[in-house]
Amino acid sequence: MVKGMKTLNFCREFELEKMKESETIKEYSDRLLVIVNNERLICTDFYDSMIVQKLLVTLLKDLKTHEQRRHIRQGGTIKGALQAKSPSCNGGKNKKKM
Repeated sequence: MVKGMKTLNFCREFELEKMKESETIKEYSDRLLVIVNNERLICTDFYDSMIVQKLLVTLLKDLKTHEQRRHIRQGGTIKGALQAKSPSCNGGKNKKKM
């Protein structure tokens, strides 16, 4: 029973782990590996592919966030999925004359 609870706790901790803004990729991956190694000590199957997937998903999200922050700092705006352009907002430049 205790072994099962530890496994659940390690899995939950691994899933919830996020990279800190001030943290390097190496530091983040080291923290993940500590969790994984603790999981493996209690003989639970923890596949390397799960670690790679976690790192890739985290890094892609952090890269996107980093790019958005950099763009904002440079005075730009973020174009989101909900932002739409209306054809009537072009100032009438494309209207055909009759």
